[in-house]
Amino acid sequence: MKNINQIIKEYLDIYPQEKNNINILLDQLSCSSNLLDRKTVPGHITASAIVIEDGKLLMIFHPFLKKWLQPGGHVEQRETPLDAATRELVEETGFQAHLHSWHKNNIIPFDIDIHSIPTNEKKGEESHFHYDFRYLLCIDKNAAIKDEKDHELAWIDFEKIEENNLIKLLNKFNNKNVEL
Repeated sequence: MKNINQIIKEYLDIYPQEKNNINILLDQLSCSSNLLDRKTVPGHITASAIVIEDGKLLMIFHPFLKKWLQPGGHVEQRETPLDAATRELVEETGFQAHLHSWHKNNIIPFDIDIHSIPTNEKKGEESHFHYDFRYLLCIDKNAAIKDEKDHELAWIDFEKIEENNLIKLLNKFNNKNVEL
């Protein structure tokens, strides 16, 4: 299993222009704390499933942040970010999935986004960053759909997406000419 340092190195080999965008992650990694522990501050690693079909992005309504986002969440100990993205997709939407063909040559995130999370007094969490490792996944059309899901979901047209980080991701998707 690749460690986080290896994943980020390989990511920057493909996207060297993004080094400045992930400096806070690189700085924290250099002083080495457990970035898979959700209590690690100033930030920790999360993982997301980016599922695109017919010009739409699969999104869930996040109950704490009160907005539409891609399915994703915290990486558990002894779990890879890719495993977490796949697990979160099933938990939050009920859909089973497989890796998009882009990942055949690149078993790294398609994108790494850093975003801030506000204080959550109910959970006793101070404000912090999520270093979100995003993977392209495709819904398994023949797999059974889990009946119970954690969140409201919707397929949102690209033009209606409001989150700047997701607009940036969709532009990257288009610029890389990724085939569906």
